[in-house]
Amino acid sequence: MRFPLIYLLVTLLSIVSCVAQPYYIKGNTKGLPDGTWIYLSNTTTNLLQDSVQVNNNLFELKGVMEVSLERMALHTAGYRQYKLFWLEPGTTIVVMNDKKLFNARIEGGTVTNDEAKLRQIIAPIAKEMEQLEAAIEKEKNEDKRNSLLDHYNKLTKQEELANQQFVEQHPQALYSMFLLSVYGKQWGGNTTRTLFGKINPDLQQTSFGKTISRYLSIVRDVGIDSLFADVSAPDTSGIIRTLSGQKGKWVLLEFWASWCGPCREANPALRQLYSDLQGYPFEIFAVSLDKDATAWKKAIIKDQLPWLHVSQLKGFDDDAALTYSISAIPNNFLINPDGKIVAIDVEPDRLREMMQSGRK
Repeated sequence: MRFPLIYLLVTLLSIVSCVAQPYYIKGNTKGLPDGTWIYLSNTTTNLLQDSVQVNNNLFELKGVMEVSLERMALHTAGYRQYKLFWLEPGTTIVVMNDKKLFNARIEGGTVTNDEAKLRQIIAPIAKEMEQLEAAIEKEKNEDKRNSLLDHYNKLTKQEELANQQFVEQHPQALYSMFLLSVYGKQWGGNTTRTLFGKINPDLQQTSFGKTISRYLSIVRDVGIDSLFADVSAPDTSGIIRTLSGQKGKWVLLEFWASWCGPCREANPALRQLYSDLQGYPFEIFAVSLDKDATAWKKAIIKDQLPWLHVSQLKGFDDDAALTYSISAIPNNFLINPDGKIVAIDVEPDRLREMMQSGRK
């Protein structure tokens, strides 16, 4: 997924403002029939904010906002067509050059304009990645497919480096804070801490900056051969459980969520593994990144998961997820009886092999 890029002048640093500020959206459509309803929705709250019908290839939306920046979506009914953009005080122009709202050009304030600027920098990499994705999907030869995947991974690193360079080269940009808040866990504590330290101190006080500060206060340097970092969270009954309480066992620290499709698909194999390893000093310590307690508990029952489950019900803002820099799930860490991390993202078959080869 590619995230938009944002920038705001230091004089507009505050994300939340106490003063209502007017906005005006002017749309020039092409290919949308007169009478088509255009909706304006907040992508953070999922709330509909306004709506208007197209008339003579034009539409206008006016209102006031009590914040300086919001991520919004212009869309038709059922999101059959949509365009994501940053809404700022002042005028935003939407220009459709074809029949697809998704391809519309957005012209607005500094945030919108710098988003387009950075998109242009990354565009060649993104285009090549899209072409590779299609080629990888079609390729049947395993060696050729692996070669394409290697190239794709290199491009991913190039894109990541371009984003990091933007942060480093724009210490006055609010976008730098936004980018760090989005990618910080993916880049890891050391890189994020270095980049954060170069940012204007005023920017560090924004909501994006506070998100990064919290992450940096919790994250630990964990990896292969390092000692585990402890986790403490309530189980399904509200009893506080700790990862350190499993010391002396092999422990699979598993990050998942009820809403995560790949996690749920992997559960049958994990359940079989757990059954096969009965009698071994082995436990699964599952940290859910759910926010809904009911959904979390129902998933445990439905998938028949008999191991230890904990959650703070904070999603990716869970302390354990921040500690271990979890930016995607499923994800896991295998910890040996001495408390050392010996594998990351280990598959059930590999773990079974490790245990049954004599590591009781």
